[in-house]
Amino acid sequence: MTKARVFSLVIPCYNEEKAIPSFLTELNAFTSEFAQNFPETNLHITFVNNNSKDSSESLLQVYCQKKNKESLTQVFLINEFIQGYGSSLKAGFKSQSADHYAFLDLDNTYPLQKFILMYRLMLSQSELHMLMTDRFSATSQMPKLRFLGNHVFAMLVRFLFFTQISDACSGQRILSFPVIDQVQNLSENGLNFSIQLTCHALKNKWNTKVVPIQYNARTGESKLSIVKDGFMFLKIVLQTKFF
Repeated sequence: MTKARVFSLVIPCYNEEKAIPSFLTELNAFTSEFAQNFPETNLHITFVNNNSKDSSESLLQVYCQKKNKESLTQVFLINEFIQGYGSSLKAGFKSQSADHYAFLDLDNTYPLQKFILMYRLMLSQSELHMLMTDRFSATSQMPKLRFLGNHVFAMLVRFLFFTQISDACSGQRILSFPVIDQVQNLSENGLNFSIQLTCHALKNKWNTKVVPIQYNARTGESKLSIVKDGFMFLKIVLQTKFF
């Protein structure tokens, strides 16, 4: 009997109580669509609570208990006490054994359903190491200052790494099993994890492709500090390129 493939979706969470209800509604629709499209793949979903101070943990806990009773999709909630976006993702990856690892934010900015197309592409092209998304469509709802900042960093990454990637910090991706150890060993634990992952993949010549998406306005307050995190992003780009 052939062993079923496993698709592991990791979703970090830090104080997202406002976003959780609508996100879970979309997640329910996604899990049903995923099961219909990929009946031979087991879908595992891991929420990583990262020291939330609001009701996020309790909301997710109730959802996991209910979902695990009602569907074949396995849903987990773990806690990561080292603060940071990167540390949350790495903890989620470490907690699962899968053929493909995916992640996205819980703030309703990224389209969950896009993973259907993305996963189909990963299965059809087994040599792919990473499939990432591009948020810069003509109708992107990213705030103007962040839109500008992300374009600046994308230009820098294109110049330094000789690539055509236009979104270096995207938070919706799929990774293949052969590279997951490298991902878990990346040094950054904060928001700059995303751009470090991009630069690491480019430096190590991963086979990477990009899929355009519709990026939506987030629910709740952003955790990004434009000045502080901007300097951290710049530092990690230069460190990855030259050291």
